[in-house]
Amino acid sequence: AFPLPFPSSIKYPQNEFLRKKHGDAFDIALKTSYEGFVVDEPEVFQTEQELVEKAFEVLEKNGFFRVDCTQPFGLGTKCSKTYVTRCLVGEPGTTYKYLGLRMFAHSWNYSIDSELNDCSNITEALGVICQLNAKLAERTRHHLNNLDEKRRGRGAEPTRGRACFNISLINRMESPVGLKVEPSMGEGKCSVSWHADSSLEHFSTIAVYHVLSKKGDANNQWSVGLRVAHNSEGPEASRRGGDISVVQDTPVIAVSLPSCSSYYLLDDFNHHHQHAVIAQGMVPGRRFSSTHRLLRESHNVSDILRRCKNVCSNFHKKGPKVWRSEQLLLTEMESEWLRQFYIQGRFHFDLLWNAWRRDIVTLLEYWSKLEERTKQTVGMLQLGAEGQCGLDELSVMNVPPPPRFERKLREKRRKARDSINELMLRGGSHSADSIKDLYESMAILLEERGKMRELWLQRETDEVFQEVSQEERPLPVPLKFSQQGNTSGSEVGGVSPMPGLPTELSDMACNLRRCGAAFISGDRLDLPLYVLPPTVPKDDGSHKKPSDWPGWKMHNFGLE
Repeated sequence: AFPLPFPSSIKYPQNEFLRKKHGDAFDIALKTSYEGFVVDEPEVFQTEQELVEKAFEVLEKNGFFRVDCTQPFGLGTKCSKTYVTRCLVGEPGTTYKYLGLRMFAHSWNYSIDSELNDCSNITEALGVICQLNAKLAERTRHHLNNLDEKRRGRGAEPTRGRACFNISLINRMESPVGLKVEPSMGEGKCSVSWHADSSLEHFSTIAVYHVLSKKGDANNQWSVGLRVAHNSEGPEASRRGGDISVVQDTPVIAVSLPSCSSYYLLDDFNHHHQHAVIAQGMVPGRRFSSTHRLLRESHNVSDILRRCKNVCSNFHKKGPKVWRSEQLLLTEMESEWLRQFYIQGRFHFDLLWNAWRRDIVTLLEYWSKLEERTKQTVGMLQLGAEGQCGLDELSVMNVPPPPRFERKLREKRRKARDSINELMLRGGSHSADSIKDLYESMAILLEERGKMRELWLQRETDEVFQEVSQEERPLPVPLKFSQQGNTSGSEVGGVSPMPGLPTELSDMACNLRRCGAAFISGDRLDLPLYVLPPTVPKDDGSHKKPSDWPGWKMHNFGLE
């Protein structure tokens, strides 16, 4: 359900944020259009304050906070560097994708029952974040119960979200030099621009705990801005169509937060609201914020590893649907996981490799298997076309190959041809259009992967990386093409028998289309040129010499 409407009879400022200083209008806004936004005062987290501040300092000291080079509008568009430095902490294997960049979590794999009285190293710092997460989940449960009572009391839909989190995105914000002015009211500057959080489990709460390194006046310098925007996220967002529309007859509010306080966007609040972090004036010191979310299962590496395992265990199956699922998974794995990991540079690699090595190596192994499978599938389609054109009865070399090699090649062509015919019959159609679609669909998938690699090359060489240190620039992705076998020794990487360049994949796709045309026509002249057997000149006897030819006495001949 959409948020409650703001009463039209209530007056509020039109050219500035509605704040607590405006009295009743602000309170009414919180009870109506912004129901589900709740604040915990610092006293609630009094026992955690000192340890959490130390944890942030330990993470900062050890280089955890880095700028991100994002690509907000997708591959093929301009990259940009964030003003905020951040890191991701959470359950093992968890990632968070925002603005085209996938962040990989530092594991907080720590027992919340362990008693932490100090925070002097990274392990303890991550443990403190884990315990902060447990406290925020506890407070979320309390606030959700209160919200549920309110909704049920007026006959509205009850709350549906779970009171738990699996990651924390920790932001480190400096003074707002260089930030853009907040666009809607022109008050202050946006440290974090207007947005609704993506990738979350529907109806899940967002909890934010923040710390200011200098208290006093700074308490009133940082605000969270809120505005109503229906279906910004959530289950109905995909049906929205077009740009997100901000509700104009509802005031935009801003809430100042003292250090060590926390706020909550409960249940479906994130579905129908956007929020921003606004800095006013020359804010002294730094602000750390720990934003706790419950991400969908697909953002944990275990999900794609499970899908890889299932697909690779079904290599005995053939057909266009099977091949399509394999190719889409291969492209997703390379683009959304492997390339995302290595583009973030040496600092990122060194900090996370111990925690992520096993998963990245496993992904590289699956990548190698799926590339090999792609080679086999393309080979079958090519051999099938050759067999259909009668090349199962012809030699492809002007010098006859060894009989065993020739027999094997002819047998492969026959089997491939028969397999394709069987697939067509099983699919209920053996028409020319069905055969064309079989070859065309595979060609398109190869071209899409080639395009993806071309766009990633552009991203990896974007000028934004000239603005960061050498250690934050992209690392080479350890993928080797046109090779057989596994990587040697302790070397980490994927190996593919397939060509890797976009132009090479485009050529392969073009050849597949020709093979499809040849399968339909049965004419070997429609096959790609590399398949056609060379012409062997006929022996017309013009080079034969009689036994009394004088030249026999003029030359020396011998055998080696």
